Amino acid sequence: MRLRTKLFLVFTGIQAITFGVLLTYTIGITGASLRRALIDAGRERAKAAASRIETRLGAAAQGAQDIAGAALALHRVGLNDREGLPALCAETLSRSSDFFATWLVFGRNAWDGKDEIYSGQDEYAPSGAFVPWAFREEGAVKVQSGMQGDENPDSYYADFYKLPLERRRALYIEPYSEAISNATSVLMTTFAVPLYDERDRSLGVAGVDL
Repeated sequence: MRLRTKLFLVFTGIQAITFGVLLTYTIGITGASLRRALIDAGRERAKAAASRIETRLGAAAQGAQDIAGAALALHRVGLNDREGLPALCAETLSRSSDFFATWLVFGRNAWDGKDEIYSGQDEYAPSGAFVPWAFREEGAVKVQSGMQGDENPDSYYADFYKLPLERRRALYIEPYSEAISNATSVLMTTFAVPLYDERDRSLGVAGVDL
């Protein structure tokens, strides 16, 4: 089964359950014509839900591709400061209320060759890696450029990073549960795009979470 199909099944599950309950109830108490009207209405609601999901997934893919394209263009001409891409991630996130986060993760020294220099700064400790990330927190858009002392740097190189590079293509990550607060978790997916320079060397990955 294609991953996009799986995503549709996950995100429309509630709609299907609601429709099933409504149908069962209706069969027991109403006439054939009303049952048919409610069945048709349920189908239209399911189609509308699928269309909304398709739109959201397409927007995430486009957002990730735009971030990836900008990063590659800047790297190609040597404009590899560490200010522009965090701002781009924040701007992209601010434009879409459906996105939870926009990000890039670069391999060691892949962006500017200065990871060791930056590793002594609080923003980039412990590794100095350049991992610009914009995300939503308490209704605001927050931005960071490095790991900010995260004690688990390997978490920045999980499947959302490994799979696009291994498969050498953009892809959706299987839906997963993400904790957005101490008491709340939500079902999310990620569209991730691998980055390669003009010599076909891997630079990292760009992505959008929604």
